Amino acid sequence: MKQCHNQCPISFPFYASVISGQCLDSCEFYSIDGSGSKICQSTCSLYKIVDNLKQCVSTCGLMYQNGVVCQSSCDIFPNLYISSDGQRCVSKCSGQDAYSLNFKSCDNSCFYYQKLGVKFCTEQCPIEQPFKYVDVRSFCVGDCNLTAKTFVNAADYTCVSPGINFAYQTIHGVYSKVFLASCPDYYVIVAGLGNQCVSVCPSQLYLNGVICASSCSSGYYIVTNQQMQCVQYNSAKFYTMNSSNNLKLQLDDCLKFAQTDNECVDYCEFYEQTTVKMCRTGSEAVCQHFELVSNYKKCVGTCSGAKQYIKGQECADTCKGYLIDVDGVTCVGNCGNNYVSMDKTRCQIAICNFSVQNGAKQCLQECYIDKPFMNIITNSPMIYECISDCATVAGKKFVVDQNNLTCIQCTQTGYSTFYINYIIAYKCESACPNDQIYQDPANTYQSVQQCLYKCPQDKQFIVNNNICSNTCSSLYYITDFSYIQPYLCVNLCAQYYIINDSLNQCVDECPPNFQYILGQQCVYQCNYYQIIASEKYCKLITDIICNYYIIDAHNGNKECVGQCQGIYQYINGQMCQTACNVSPNYYIDIDGVTCVQNCGLNYYSIDQLSCLTTCTYYLTTQGQKQCTKTMYKCPPGLRFIYQNQCQTNCPTGLYFINNNMECITCSGSQTYKIIFVEGISVSLCLNSCSLLQDSSSAYFGVNNCVTQCPEINPYLNNGVCQSTCINQAYHIDINGSLICDSLSNCYYFTIDVISNYKICQLTCPKYNQAGLCVETCEFYEIDINGLNTCVLESNCQYYLDQSGPKQCLSNCGSLYNDGKVCRKYCDQMPNKYIEIDNISCISSCGLNMVSSNKLNCLVTCPNSLYYIDNNIKYCTESAFCPIQFPFKSNNQCLNTCTQFIDSLQTINCDLCVLNGYSVSLVNDQQVYICKTCPLINKAITYLNKFLCIDQCTSDKPYIENDECFQTCSTLKYTVSQNILTCVQSCPLYYIINTTGTVSQYICIEYCYFPFIFIDGQECKLSCPSYVQTINDFKICTSCTFYEIVNGLQRCVQTCDQADNKQYINGFECVNQCPFYVSIDNITCVSQCEVSQSISGSLCDQYCRFYLEGGIQKCSIDPVNCPLNYPFQILSFGTTYQCVNSCPTGFADQNTKLCSSCQVGESFIIDYAYNIQYYICQPQTCTNSLKYRDPNQVYNGVLRCVYQCPESHPYLNSTSNICQSSCQDNTYTNQSAFPQNLICQAYDPIKFYIINYLFNDGQKLQVDQCGGDYNFIQNQQCLKTCVNSFYQIINKQNYCRTGLEPECQILSDQNNNICVDTCQYYLNNKVCVQQCPQYIDLDQIHCTTQCPYLNITTCVSSCWYTLENENDINSQKICTKVDNQCPETAPLHTINSQHCIKQCPIGYYIDENDNTLCINQCNGNRPGFTLIQINSVSHYKCVSQCTVFLDQNLQYQSLSLCIQNCPFIYSDANDYCLLSCDGILDDGIHCDPSCNYYLDNNLNKICMPQCTGMFPFFMQRGSRIECLNRCPSFASITGYCLPTCGAVPIPKIMFEQITQVCYSSCPSAVPYIFGNICVQSCDLVNQFSRGIFCTTSCLPNEYICDNSCISSCSQCSKPYYENNICQSSCPMYYQGNQCVSSCVLADGQQCVSECPINKHNVFNFCQFSQNCELEVDGFCKQKITMEPFETVADTVQMHVTTVKYSIIGASILLLLLIIILILTCCQNRIKTKTKHAINEQKTFKQIIYNKQKQIPTRIKDTIPIIENTYMQIIQSDFAQFNFTYKKEEENRPQSQSLEDKQYSSNISNQEEQETSYDPYGGTLDILE
Repeated sequence: MKQCHNQCPISFPFYASVISGQCLDSCEFYSIDGSGSKICQSTCSLYKIVDNLKQCVSTCGLMYQNGVVCQSSCDIFPNLYISSDGQRCVSKCSGQDAYSLNFKSCDNSCFYYQKLGVKFCTEQCPIEQPFKYVDVRSFCVGDCNLTAKTFVNAADYTCVSPGINFAYQTIHGVYSKVFLASCPDYYVIVAGLGNQCVSVCPSQLYLNGVICASSCSSGYYIVTNQQMQCVQYNSAKFYTMNSSNNLKLQLDDCLKFAQTDNECVDYCEFYEQTTVKMCRTGSEAVCQHFELVSNYKKCVGTCSGAKQYIKGQECADTCKGYLIDVDGVTCVGNCGNNYVSMDKTRCQIAICNFSVQNGAKQCLQECYIDKPFMNIITNSPMIYECISDCATVAGKKFVVDQNNLTCIQCTQTGYSTFYINYIIAYKCESACPNDQIYQDPANTYQSVQQCLYKCPQDKQFIVNNNICSNTCSSLYYITDFSYIQPYLCVNLCAQYYIINDSLNQCVDECPPNFQYILGQQCVYQCNYYQIIASEKYCKLITDIICNYYIIDAHNGNKECVGQCQGIYQYINGQMCQTACNVSPNYYIDIDGVTCVQNCGLNYYSIDQLSCLTTCTYYLTTQGQKQCTKTMYKCPPGLRFIYQNQCQTNCPTGLYFINNNMECITCSGSQTYKIIFVEGISVSLCLNSCSLLQDSSSAYFGVNNCVTQCPEINPYLNNGVCQSTCINQAYHIDINGSLICDSLSNCYYFTIDVISNYKICQLTCPKYNQAGLCVETCEFYEIDINGLNTCVLESNCQYYLDQSGPKQCLSNCGSLYNDGKVCRKYCDQMPNKYIEIDNISCISSCGLNMVSSNKLNCLVTCPNSLYYIDNNIKYCTESAFCPIQFPFKSNNQCLNTCTQFIDSLQTINCDLCVLNGYSVSLVNDQQVYICKTCPLINKAITYLNKFLCIDQCTSDKPYIENDECFQTCSTLKYTVSQNILTCVQSCPLYYIINTTGTVSQYICIEYCYFPFIFIDGQECKLSCPSYVQTINDFKICTSCTFYEIVNGLQRCVQTCDQADNKQYINGFECVNQCPFYVSIDNITCVSQCEVSQSISGSLCDQYCRFYLEGGIQKCSIDPVNCPLNYPFQILSFGTTYQCVNSCPTGFADQNTKLCSSCQVGESFIIDYAYNIQYYICQPQTCTNSLKYRDPNQVYNGVLRCVYQCPESHPYLNSTSNICQSSCQDNTYTNQSAFPQNLICQAYDPIKFYIINYLFNDGQKLQVDQCGGDYNFIQNQQCLKTCVNSFYQIINKQNYCRTGLEPECQILSDQNNNICVDTCQYYLNNKVCVQQCPQYIDLDQIHCTTQCPYLNITTCVSSCWYTLENENDINSQKICTKVDNQCPETAPLHTINSQHCIKQCPIGYYIDENDNTLCINQCNGNRPGFTLIQINSVSHYKCVSQCTVFLDQNLQYQSLSLCIQNCPFIYSDANDYCLLSCDGILDDGIHCDPSCNYYLDNNLNKICMPQCTGMFPFFMQRGSRIECLNRCPSFASITGYCLPTCGAVPIPKIMFEQITQVCYSSCPSAVPYIFGNICVQSCDLVNQFSRGIFCTTSCLPNEYICDNSCISSCSQCSKPYYENNICQSSCPMYYQGNQCVSSCVLADGQQCVSECPINKHNVFNFCQFSQNCELEVDGFCKQKITMEPFETVADTVQMHVTTVKYSIIGASILLLLLIIILILTCCQNRIKTKTKHAINEQKTFKQIIYNKQKQIPTRIKDTIPIIENTYMQIIQSDFAQFNFTYKKEEENRPQSQSLEDKQYSSNISNQEEQETSYDPYGGTLDILE
């Protein structure tokens, strides 16, 4: 229930609000009013934590403000520093603030130094900024010269301003100038601002008394102690001139050379060595001999000693590059007539074997490959010259042999040749070698005949002992191709036959083309008066008279017949033919059967090769009338027809032709036109002219039909061309003809300015002015014909707004009217708006709206939105207000809103109905956005609405359930992005925040600096006791011993585990006791005992000591002094005292032993534990500090610096002293700036840059100009030339000076580079890489016209084409390839270089040159062919038309040679034939005497015989057809047969195409399957019987290796089972038959009784002793067995033994014996691969057979025995199976069938055995 109070009680101390009377126990934020009441607030802009609650405050007072929180200290990361105003916590000090000395606050008034832009408070300036600048705020600087106070007070190092008449010196660099009253003991440089005190004058000044002067009055000076000092002239001394000031530097000696006036110089051509190197001058300037010493010429009297050799005037130690002459000392270029030694170093007079090389006689050990031949010069001693060819030696042009290349004279009868290094050598032969036995009398060398490998082509006959000849002197010759030479001449043919072919050839067999024998002679055929008496022999007959005969196509013999009939119906003399195809009788006479040579007075048909009585058209060729082909009418060249005959032209009087090419006359009522027939102009008579006639060009009274009227009669009137038009008017038709017209038709016209005729137009293209077509008019209208007709302006009611002529309109239509102007847009002032009627342009819309495009007047806006601007209502472009008027209120857009807006997107201005608002900006004005707020500041309102806040205020900074409170009710909160959120509990760690009224917990994910210690969940600044590090976490704990690590107490078990802290100080492990170490060397004590001395932490009697507070203390380090007393002074002779500074200021760098520098030494500054001291250095300085700064002097010693200061940037390399300038004002930059600039004597050969780094007139001397300074003028490098023009010499840019500053030749158009010559071409004084037009003949200048143009280059002559073929004076363009015409104009005539596209009329293309035009063809049978060149037909010469000749096609009296006959066939004379019934030998020529032929379905090709791809043949009438296969069968000779005979004869497939018959199968296929020869019976079946293959053997036959035999004894396998022979039996055999069991077995053999030496032991015959037989026939006693033969024997014996054994021990003993024996027999088991399975079967069968005989008491033991044995078997056979499989993999493929058969049998046996196994198991040992 609610209880009333006068004031809120202690338990509910907070007022909910000022107005409300509700008391609360807490709130997140609160403030205290004037009465002291605590008023809850929604948020605070600033608060402090009081009792863990957030109290809103206006200021933090004595606390520090960290964001919105007031803190008592700045210790929360990252704001760890107190600001300089002492009110805020900041993350860093910036601006003028510096970090305080304790590094916890910022200070804006302390004395500071600055590093990397950050200020640090300090009490003493650091070494790198040693000077103090005192002002309103003081700070450290590295250089006073950078401040307003440019000098240094030496007493306190403060920057000061100088007084009057002051002096100064520099320290710590060139910029720090120490203020002095005067310069005691120093030289003075008098300057405008004070006098600088220096110990040494700068390099550019001279010591003149005590003043550093710029010059010496005496003119001489010396350099001493790196000081230039003026002196008086001394004639005994030498000097060198200083060109910069004309002073002479006086020297004791010259560095290089001296002139006679004692001036030192750098160079002289010759010198003599006296006390100095004195230059030779005058008449003795050149010495006779000299030595090169450091590349200078030192004169000597003679060359001797190490330099004894004479090279011209020079004495040298070697003649390298030269030869030593015969005198042994003179170096020469060649030896003249003497010889060059073998080592090519000297000349010798002694003769030697030599070779002339480059004119010199070079001695050689032996001849080289380039000169391998030896020409003997002398015989005693034998000296020879090496030469390249013996042919150059007179009389000795031969060599001995390949191994002895001595040139000799040949006295033998023959020679052979070979090559040495591609040089032919001639070897003298006493007899020709076996591979070169032939000789040709005409082929001689030095009168000796050459031995030849074979005779030359023109001498193929061999006569008189291998002499080559072109004929046989004897009667016959033999062709023997076993010889290299084919023809051997003999006197008799003897056993040979003779072929009579102009020579008498002897052959051992007549060839196919002379296959018949007549006597001893081979003949081609037996003539019709001979018949064949026997094979290939001819015999004469006399009793038969042949009227007609037929030639046998097979053998060429003639068969006599009574008459020609059937297919041989055509009669050619006495020969019957299948067609008239034998020369010369190719034509069939009009009787239809007689073959004739010509048709006489009749006609003949070229299509059918027959004679005709009539034909439509004909031509006369060779006196005969040839009918033309219907499709051609008349052939080319004979196109004109007169009286049905083809003519070359029409006869006189017949000047016209008709469309049939017939010559006719043309009447006056007809017309004609000119046409071209094969290049000939002819007149074609026409019945009518559909085009135009011209009466002025009548031909024989007939008007000409033309395509266009000529200029003389240009006008066309009623189809006739005339010179005038009657009505003086015409129109132009689509063909461009001028057609006369009437004036009534000329409604529109233009005027012909020449004839003043009216040119009638269908319409005016632009404007019509009273019928006259004009180009323009001011106003026009479009009439009813759509024509633009000109009118007056007064007749225009409206007109279009357009440039040029203005179109008049009756109304503006869809356009807007602006007065009389019709406009597309109302865009002209003042009428820029479109009226509401959408017709007129007006100046204002009045009270109406203006459209968004500000063009149209509207009653309402399309988007219902408008805004008012300058009292004009404008519609918006869209449904949103424009940016200038963003607020929407009742369809009006406003530029301000005094109410609330709904959002920044819609910006509707209206009242707010929600609980709060936020503030934002729209167009830079503040607006209030109505919204529902999660957090509200009730203290701030607008129109009775509360301000939404994004975060809590400082007085209520905590958010709990989306409300702001002073504290969290849970007292736990998280901080995320400066938002404090209350939580129920901290998941990980927390920090206690005690700054408020209530202590709260800040939840964090990990402990961070400085709260790095974990005490439970709390992160602390430190641990209350000790700390232990676990997994890098610092855990507060307690322990016995600890060590301090980084200020933390880390627990350890003992101090031995501490980090090098072996001493115990209380419970702390320390590496050093605070006072002393006790005698145990572990425990720390406060003082030593009386008997112990103080030595660091120990007491010692002897030590290196120092005084502190009057007490003498030992140094901890027995060798070095302590840090605060780093320097040592030797005291009492042997003891060192440590001091904090040296009296002299100098000390040794390593030992810190105080010392002092010698005169002339240098020094460097070092620091010993922040105490500065000086280290002596040699005068030259060393290491990186190797330069001496004259501005920094201490006790008369110059300081060594890293680099020269900018005020003295130049280095005197002799003294290493930095200078402000160089003596010659010249220096070199040996490394990149800002490294030292080395002064250097001016070298006139080098180049220089003035003011390169500083504007001080100094010259940087460089080897060459470059970079920005890449131009040279008088050795000075410039950035640009004064007159802009320059010239490149040796890759340097030299500025043009003198009388011709401008270029005569410019390098290019864009640069002012002068050149002497152009790299490419010169065009108008400018070098160009490419001429704008052509390159002139001199290949230098550019030109615009060439005599001949080669691409862009002029040439004096070339093969050319004309740029304009119709203008012979146009540019002659050279062809791309010289001496060759291009493809576009590929032709030329003889002796002409003009390339043309087509040969002139009457010219042919040359037969051998497709580019040459000639006017006459030559040859035995000249003719021409038609070829296409660039789609143009040309006639090409053919000198020998050997293949096809068509005499009907002619040009210029030559016939056309065609590639193929149009009728395919031709006769022997290569005339085309219409058909060919004979056999073709090549598919083209007819040959009726062909015996063998090949039918390719198109024609029959003759063959000499049936061979190659067509080896089979079949008789076809009298001829034989060659086939690639026979239709059915073939004989072994290739003859095709219908069958292989009455009874089947074996045959074999031949190449899988033809079946060849055999009487017996050949050895390659010896077996017969059916009637087919096969290679093996395995191909078709499994068995063979002799040579026959069968599918099965007879019942009484046996099978051995797939053969059927009568007994197995006939093969190597004597045993059989199931009629299959085997080499052995798997179990037993009886006789030769394999059986599975025996009644009695002797080994594997079944016997009726055992042999006499064996006994029956359990049905097995065994060797035994002491055997007593029982009734059942078995031995009873224990037996001793011999080694058994098989596994089966042993197993059966032992199993039987087990049957009768009683004692178990005996059974086990026998098992051991079995195992041992089986192991021994393992190798035997492996070898019997094929018997292994059978032995397994034997064992199992024994067990099974004997089972019934085993007594019951023993039967249970059998499985144990069997299993034991089986394991052994399995182990052995597993090994065997692996070996067997490997062998099978390596076995040849031919054995695989047998192996597969064997494996198959084994598998079948296993399957059968598995079925009756009595023990229920299987033994698959092969697995």
